[in-house]
Amino acid sequence: MKLAILSTILLPLVSLVHANPMPARNEIRQNTGFAPGVYFYGAAGAYYEINFPADNVPHHINNTLSVSSITLSGGATCFFTGANGSEVFLFGHASASVGPPQEQISGSCQAH
Repeated sequence: MKLAILSTILLPLVSLVHANPMPARNEIRQNTGFAPGVYFYGAAGAYYEINFPADNVPHHINNTLSVSSITLSGGATCFFTGANGSEVFLFGHASASVGPPQEQISGSCQAH
């Protein structure tokens, strides 16, 4: 009798858990639409800004400015690659120099 009552209560609960699984943690982050602001600075005050999707996927950068520093607005970890081989890693609200200055060709970000 107790087994029949437990089966009647537990079986529907177990089926609900399997019917609506929770998304993986990285899926939740990718669906938030968060895109941190990244600022690329060159000589004589020239700069451009890109809001990178925080999807941990490399994205092409289509700007020919020779970049000497990069600033990240925060909330993410980002990695950038330059045309002459520079690599810049930024975590949170941070800035870093690019040496020697060069065009940036790709970047990726992941939300915290």
